[in-house]
Amino acid sequence: MSEFVSSRQEVMDLSKVIVYSLLYKQFDREVYNALIQCECVKKHNRANPAKLIDNKTQMSDRQLRSTLSGKQTVIQTTRKTILDPIWNAIMSNKDYSAEEKNVYLLMSEKFLNRLGLMNWYIITTFHKNEGANEMFIAIRNLLNSYMEKSKVAEYISVMVMELALNNENTNIRKEARKMYHGIDDIDALVFDPEIDLIYIATPHSHHFEHSMLALEHNKPLLVEKAFTANTREAEQLLAFARKKGVFVTEAIWTRYMPLSHKVKELMESGIIGEPRVLTATLCYMMEHKERILRPDLCGGALLDLGVYTLNFARMYFGTDIVKTVSNCIIGPTGMDMHESISLTYSSGRMANLQSGALCLNDRQGIISGTEGYIRVDNVNCPELIEVYRNYELVETIKRPSDMITGYEYQVMECRRCIEQGLLESPMMPHEETIDIMRQMDTLRKEWGVKYPMDK
Repeated sequence: MSEFVSSRQEVMDLSKVIVYSLLYKQFDREVYNALIQCECVKKHNRANPAKLIDNKTQMSDRQLRSTLSGKQTVIQTTRKTILDPIWNAIMSNKDYSAEEKNVYLLMSEKFLNRLGLMNWYIITTFHKNEGANEMFIAIRNLLNSYMEKSKVAEYISVMVMELALNNENTNIRKEARKMYHGIDDIDALVFDPEIDLIYIATPHSHHFEHSMLALEHNKPLLVEKAFTANTREAEQLLAFARKKGVFVTEAIWTRYMPLSHKVKELMESGIIGEPRVLTATLCYMMEHKERILRPDLCGGALLDLGVYTLNFARMYFGTDIVKTVSNCIIGPTGMDMHESISLTYSSGRMANLQSGALCLNDRQGIISGTEGYIRVDNVNCPELIEVYRNYELVETIKRPSDMITGYEYQVMECRRCIEQGLLESPMMPHEETIDIMRQMDTLRKEWGVKYPMDK
């Protein structure tokens, strides 16, 4: 099923990239044409015929960057001046749903961020001019216009996706009918006595509800990370599972992968000496993803991505954390979009973690010791381990050749635990799940990130 999900997302993302790239270029061009028609620019041109700013003006990117390098404060102030009235109008518009407001807030900022260097040169040159407000109004009008045009990108992406994947969806339905011949009722499938394990992969906001429903029917559970919205839900869910005597484990797939266990083995072997510092990064471009933006879906980067870096640190440096220092970028919907977390341990060790939805990065995990270091390629789904002693590569370990996606390992562990009558997996004990949920609750409270189900 993951292949279909991946295909769907890739098709949608590609179509959006194409459409938005055209819109961004068109927007930049129209803003430039609007700016050179402003009276402050025309007045400058009349007074400085040798330094005209018009359609024929040419300045190199290098020259523009040099000029703008010392004007970042001006740019930020001007951005706020332009955007504030738009954002206020969006938030006060009763015709918009909460989801529509979030999209418009983000799109207005996104288009403004894509303005070219020449436009920012003009804006920063005349921002204190008597006629600067004319420029700001012109830009706002175009932003409003292009926010409407952006709906085209969303429509096209959906249309392309449906055209490309209709056949795949048909195949999925065919396979489902083969597996469950004569059964059309979803409930009949979910609560079928022949089903041994239910995988909860709905948004974080719905994990508790769906898990409790399954537990009422005594169904063992594999619940996607983040386990629930908060610690309160996690504790209540696991208490109910213990009362029912039903197996439950968190689907943080990294915990179950062979390479994850190999890292632990290598670290404890002494090959890098005494481990002292750990770093882990995991960032993707996800700033427009609905599940990241919406508070009602328990959005933000922490529960979606930061949970992996926290688990990476937990697996190899343990739980004796004595100090946590963090910083966070909050998005326009109130959700955490990027975070930096530093953990200090009673042993003197330190872990530095980065995760977010605003950029791409190397997704590496590194454990540094007194004699070398271990590098893990992709802390989310380890694909390669490299061991260095005194900066020389001494060992390389690749992921198993028979690995399918990585999801299979957590399913195999669930089967083993259920067959042995266990209520939790030693690879991801309930105590660990609760502790990490508590850790994330504390971080969100510090950042001011709240969900509707928080008390």
